[in-house]
Amino acid sequence: MEMTAFKEKQHTSRNATMLFIAVVALTLVLTPTIGSMLLKPASAAPFPQGGQKLLLLTNTEQKSVNIDVRAAGQADGQDSILHISIDAQAATEKGKIIRFEQGATGSAELTLGGGAPPTTFDLSNIVLKASGAKITINAAFTDQDGDTGKITVSIYAKKAINADTGFINMTSKNNSVRLDYNAVNQHFRASGLNVQATADFT
Repeated sequence: MEMTAFKEKQHTSRNATMLFIAVVALTLVLTPTIGSMLLKPASAAPFPQGGQKLLLLTNTEQKSVNIDVRAAGQADGQDSILHISIDAQAATEKGKIIRFEQGATGSAELTLGGGAPPTTFDLSNIVLKASGAKITINAAFTDQDGDTGKITVSIYAKKAINADTGFINMTSKNNSVRLDYNAVNQHFRASGLNVQATADFT
């Protein structure tokens, strides 16, 4: 009887040991799979071809803007008026200008004192930048005779520009305008309150 009881006890112990080994083996098999599932981000962003991340959606809003500048200054020693008009698109977020899009268009007209016919300019390669209360404009021009040059404008608002407010007066004592021909020795300069400017966002 004692021998039989010992065999049955040994048999039971062996079964428990085999069950324990089976559980351990199963755990070793499943652990990498479970671990990879736990470590894998639940919402990993997909990567399209080329390895570039998909752009995240933002609250960016597209605004059209007309910038109008009228400057009284000197050209060839004469009192002159330069009028610049530019139409552009701006990406904004909560009123702040994130960037001006490429493809802005514009024109300008310079009227010399003395009654001479005005000189007209087609603007190209227009680059606009906004920083705080300041907008800068750099552009190339070609006049009605085919002569070329560049225009540089800096205009300021009273406070940081908020495109959501629509019409903004940008007349400031810090404003400045320069027009320089490339091959012709002609220039126009205006600064301060002689440079009246507005930015109209819609």
